Parts: sequence; C-alpha cells; structure tokens
Amino acid sequence: MKRILISTVLFCWLLVQPEITSAEGSTEIEALLSSGSKDTILLSDRHGSTVRSFNRSYLAMIMSIWTDIQRTSEHRAILKISEGKQPNAYATKSDGKEVVVVNLAMIDLIGDDRNAWAALLGHEIAHLKLDHRKEALKRKIPLKIIDWLVERSDPSKAVGIASGLLTSGIDMRYSRKHERESDYRGTIWAFEAGYDPMGAVSLHEALSERDRIETVPFLRSHPTSEERIRRLSELAKDLEAR
Repeated sequence: MKRILISTVLFCWLLVQPEITSAEGSTEIEALLSSGSKDTILLSDRHGSTVRSFNRSYLAMIMSIWTDIQRTSEHRAILKISEGKQPNAYATKSDGKEVVVVNLAMIDLIGDDRNAWAALLGHEIAHLKLDHRKEALKRKIPLKIIDWLVERSDPSKAVGIASGLLTSGIDMRYSRKHERESDYRGTIWAFEAGYDPMGAVSLHEALSERDRIETVPFLRSHPTSEERIRRLSELAKDLEAR
C-alpha cells in the first residue's frame, strides 16, 4: 500500500510539472540596459531576429519602478521581457532563481503609465514573496490523487467529469485567493513606494476592456475584472485617506 501511495504521488507530481510557467525565451531587462550605450535597444528572438526596439529611457523607467517595488516589498527577483500577442505577466522560478516575466503585449497595454507598472510589478512580486507557486503545487498533487482514486473506484464518464469539475473548482478557488492576496499586497507596496494606488484600477480597467475583444491570459483563473476593480478602488481610497 505504501509503495502504491508513493508511486501515485510521484505520478501526480509529473502531471503537474508541465503546468509550471517557464521563463524560457525571455530576456533580462537589466541585461538589455547593459548592452551598449545607444538610445535605442533591440530585443531579439532566439534566432537573432529583432522583434522590438525600445528607447533606453523607457526600459530604465521600468527598472526604476522595479527597484522601488523590490525595496518596499523587501524581496528581490529578476525582471524579464518575453514575446506575446496577448497581455500576460507571471512570476516563476528559472534555474533556481525567482523571475517575473512581462510580455510585449502587456508592455503595449501599460505603455508609460508608471502607476500601472507599479501595480503590476507589485502584484507579481507578491506571488513570489507569498510563495504561491509552492502552495499551488502542493495543492495540485492531492487534487490529482482525488481524481485518480475516483477514476479507479468508478470509471464511468459521469463520475470522471464530476470529479474533474470538483477538483478544478477547488483549484480555481485557491487561485483566486492568491490573486486577491497579490492584488492587496502589491497595491500597498506600490503606494509605499510613492505611486498612485489607483494605478491598479487603471491596469485592470485596461485589461477588462481588452478582454471584451479577446481572451487575456493574465485574467485566467482570476477574480472577475469587475470584482477586482471594485476591491482595488476601495483599497486605493483607503490608502489615500491615510
């Protein structure tokens, strides 16, 4: 029985591994700023083709905000850029280092809104500091075990679907809890760093508008945009009233 349980846990661990978001194919902003002294900085893909050009001052602005957020959160990580046609940003681990990746579509969405940048970066670093990734992995293993046990006891399609819906519902509930925690901590850290906490509201209003046109990866398994905008507006007002 013990051997079966160990084998099941290892099997479930392998099942959840592909769900970890990878930082492969991303580029450190700090490395881009260190590459030469020209005003225009080129971002290249893995084949060496240029995919985007940035003004040095723009990337320096993002790094300045990132430095502020790291200081107020008392947590350090690497900030990277990746390609992407739909707005997304995520926190992960790569080669043993904690990383926050923001894709080009998210950069286009935020533009030069410093307060929205502070909100986004605060949100992502909160995921790292609160160790949400580790919590998610720990949760997914027993959820996979539940699915496996139900399937073994009753292989009927109906039971399988019911089990999948149950475990997915539990997983999404905790994912949303993590998003609310990161929204809250990230907005406070942005405020403490000297940024307008309404930047978080502006960010999610822009994401909500974009989501009406196409699915935005950043909003998957997250609380609804309307709920987040309401909660963040209330938090911003409380912070400004201090």
